[in-house]
Amino acid sequence: AVETEARVTPNPIAGTGRVEFGLAEAAPVTVEVFNALGQRVAVLAEGTYAAGTHAVAFDARDLPAGVYVWRVRADAAVQTGQVVVVR
Repeated sequence: AVETEARVTPNPIAGTGRVEFGLAEAAPVTVEVFNALGQRVAVLAEGTYAAGTHAVAFDARDLPAGVYVWRVRADAAVQTGQVVVVR
């Protein structure tokens, strides 16, 4: 399960940033970004991660300005949040 509060830094983002999360134990993880219509626009990570703190790259340079929803899924645990892309 996701152990620590997942977050995107920086937020708002103009270029590149990262999604940070921590795991209490090894788990399959998927990190995704969705637009305001609920369409998946990016898969930032997919695979099994060891216990501990992790950061995955988030390249927002090709995304239009707007509000996006990110989701970190580890086993049955899910955390979501918003990130603003600015130009």
